[in-house]
Amino acid sequence: LSFSDSLHIVILASILSLIIYWLIRDRHRVRNLSGKYIFITGCDTRLGNALARWLDKRGFCVIAACATEQEGQELRSCSSLSLKTVNLDLADSSSISRAIAFVTEETEGKGLFGLVNAAEGTTPAAPTDWLRIDDFHSELEVNLLGLIELTLKLLPLLKKAKGRVVNLINAKGFMAFVGGGYNLSKWGMESFSDILRRDIQHFGVKVSIVGHSFFNTEANSGIMERDLLRLWNRLPNEIRDSYGEKYFSEYRKAQRSSVKRLCNSDISKHKGKKTSVELPEVCLYVEEVLLAQEILQRHTQDFQNFHFPHYQLLLPGREKANSTFFKEEEVVRKMESERQA
Repeated sequence: LSFSDSLHIVILASILSLIIYWLIRDRHRVRNLSGKYIFITGCDTRLGNALARWLDKRGFCVIAACATEQEGQELRSCSSLSLKTVNLDLADSSSISRAIAFVTEETEGKGLFGLVNAAEGTTPAAPTDWLRIDDFHSELEVNLLGLIELTLKLLPLLKKAKGRVVNLINAKGFMAFVGGGYNLSKWGMESFSDILRRDIQHFGVKVSIVGHSFFNTEANSGIMERDLLRLWNRLPNEIRDSYGEKYFSEYRKAQRSSVKRLCNSDISKHKGKKTSVELPEVCLYVEEVLLAQEILQRHTQDFQNFHFPHYQLLLPGREKANSTFFKEEEVVRKMESERQA
């Protein structure tokens, strides 16, 4: 055999070995789900709610965190008796402590098998110089600092069960969008996940990021519209005049168009591959992470309406890809050229 033929054989053998390893690895699944406690945040959102109901149906002992008691009651009404709910405000340390005490009592010394961080705060999305420091604080307190505080306080329970932490991050965690604290919080979640994974792996605790596509509802779109108008109206005259009313009008149109083109308006339209019920695909990915003996550090859903592979978002020049889909940059260039003319 020539050197080239030998090299081809070695490569093919390596690929075949990897495939066999993956097949064997994927056959090993966690059993006895009825004794496994899962704590899920953000169950007052449509995604978190769907995830809590799905994992409850699969047999996990679900503890769902909701923003209000009413939302918790609504979730319990459509779930099994084993699903429990607790109120949680991630911006309030005392609320976090009360939730930790509830989880500790419910798990009855068995530890926590899974923590799924699915909560998301809303933030104003606008050019950076339209924002104040308080706008950044409000987002970081929920999406990042609250998540970190909750996770740190649950680590003893996670260590006891040799559990896993699953952090849900949508596509904004991989790209620089318009100004605001949302992107900062998602990049922070990425870093925290990587650091935590390294530091606690020797305790048998696994950490995984599950990336998912955008979800849009009329409520979210309405909040973005109202926030943008509020930010514009509170601007000092000097900053507002530097942009002009025409810019604001064009920016609103661009934002509305971006949301419409990039977001999935029906969070439940995906039909699960393993079930006849309709639910977000990300729920199946979270279940996969919870059930697998060996989990991926990152499990990423194909982002709907993105016409290029996800990995390209991580390569140099990703700002070009961003501008293809987000017309805000085009608005800026257009208005700048008009002013110079």
